[in-house]
Amino acid sequence: MSIDTSTAAVEARCQHLDHVAHDRECPDAALMRALVAERDAASKRAYDLAYAIAGGEDAHGLLDSIAAEDLAVMIREERAVSQDQWDYAHAAGRKEALEEAKTAVREACIAPDGSYDMRTEGAIARAEAATVEVACEAIDAVQHQREEG
Repeated sequence: MSIDTSTAAVEARCQHLDHVAHDRECPDAALMRALVAERDAASKRAYDLAYAIAGGEDAHGLLDSIAAEDLAVMIREERAVSQDQWDYAHAAGRKEALEEAKTAVREACIAPDGSYDMRTEGAIARAEAATVEVACEAIDAVQHQREEG
């Protein structure tokens, strides 16, 4: 039988022990210290498992001590977190590329004499509302308009 060592459970069991926690001879205080130590050991083991699953060094036999089904769940969760991080980095990169493309479109809208070319206003609106691909198309459209006119 496993003892619930969550913070809430330990605090719920030990609130009445606050006044005797300093007394080393009190069996209730000893139980409280044992529960805290067990919780800390479980936290360390969970950290070591997460480190091993994430690709770090496996402590001797640590992964072997986990049921295959539980280990599969942990690996799937770790991969999901990694995928979320990759998706965030990819989205940030796309946003940065879009900002660069929008800047290029704005710069392309300035005519050689320094005036603003109003014909390309639609290209700017499309670049601001769409993806990098549309922004690149807008840049191509501006360059094509300049070549024609």
